[in-house]
Amino acid sequence: MSKQKLVGERGEEGSTGCDSPKE
Repeated sequence: MSKQKLVGERGEEGSTGCDSPKE
């Protein structure tokens, strides 16, 4: 869940789970 939180902070709430595809 740690990684999902990081993704949520970026603005992609659970898009992939760890790495955002729009990086």
